[in-house]
Amino acid sequence: MKGYLSRVCAESTAVSATLLPFEITLADLRGRFDGLVKTVAKQANLVAEKKQALVDAVTELCDAVTLYKADAKRLLESLSGFGQKIR
Repeated sequence: MKGYLSRVCAESTAVSATLLPFEITLADLRGRFDGLVKTVAKQANLVAEKKQALVDAVTELCDAVTLYKADAKRLLESLSGFGQKIR
């Protein structure tokens, strides 16, 4: 059992590295949407409802990112704590 748990701990160290490409892509996506919102805000000929729909979507994305970051932090802390208990 101890060997199995040691392998689980060793493999769990890869989680952080696996999340990194996702987080880089997510940050890039947020930056692109932020740029889009700024560009759309300058367009006087667009319907206000459509502008608001974009703002709402970006707000939802930001909220989701905040939740993701909290969950990812908790996951990594839990994995680290578990690894320290097993060793």
